[in-house]
Amino acid sequence: MTTSGSVAFFPSTYGPSQPEQIAVGPDGALWYAEGGSFIEPEHPSAGTTFRGLVRITNASAPTPFPLKARGVRPFDLTAGPGGALWFTAAGPVDQIGRLTTAGAYTLFDARVPRNHTIGSIVNGPDGNLWYTVGGGRVGRITRRGLVTIFRTPSRAIAPGDLAVGSDGNLWMTATRAIVKIVPPRGRCVVPQLVGLRFAKAKRRLHRANCTVGAVAAPRRAHRSRLVVQHQYPRRGARLPAESAVDVMLRR
Repeated sequence: MTTSGSVAFFPSTYGPSQPEQIAVGPDGALWYAEGGSFIEPEHPSAGTTFRGLVRITNASAPTPFPLKARGVRPFDLTAGPGGALWFTAAGPVDQIGRLTTAGAYTLFDARVPRNHTIGSIVNGPDGNLWYTVGGGRVGRITRRGLVTIFRTPSRAIAPGDLAVGSDGNLWMTATRAIVKIVPPRGRCVVPQLVGLRFAKAKRRLHRANCTVGAVAAPRRAHRSRLVVQHQYPRRGARLPAESAVDVMLRR
């Protein structure tokens, strides 16, 4: 639609269509997420469903980039670092996707908490990607796919929308509120944790400006008395501040 009110339509040619969010890509073209349509049980022969990202310009026909992962439905997208598109995708396991303009997909587990749904995504002011997951939570993913989930004061169930403000912070919509999120500053240099009791490992992570991520531990055991057997990422990794470090504990 032009500023004078002239409207032109570009119909999809990929069967049942449900375009979602749209963004300007790193190549200057428009890209949008095509979620396909839900096939009604009483009309199973309505057509095939295309799901993926689509590139479109005024001068050329839409170019599809099908997402082959089964059951994954792309929703929001943004131009990210490294000249690629990053997008959120809902499915049996909610994911963050990366698509190069050459058509190469990479998918990462978004670590969405149980009973929550992934939402919008933006290229953050700190050079990482940020996305919403509901429950007042936001996720941060690095270029290499390392995910950290943060809580905010909001407890809104539905994931809100994100934007980067002129103040260099993130702003999120929530139920009856607007939430300002200040990205952590500095670095997390992952310390050596293997061989330490869990209680001491947590203190060492805190001093290194890191946080505890996923913890795998034997059942019916007091975590603080267990010893770290494995850690990820490894010692010496330089990550954004407050990055989550996963550990596996043993007796």
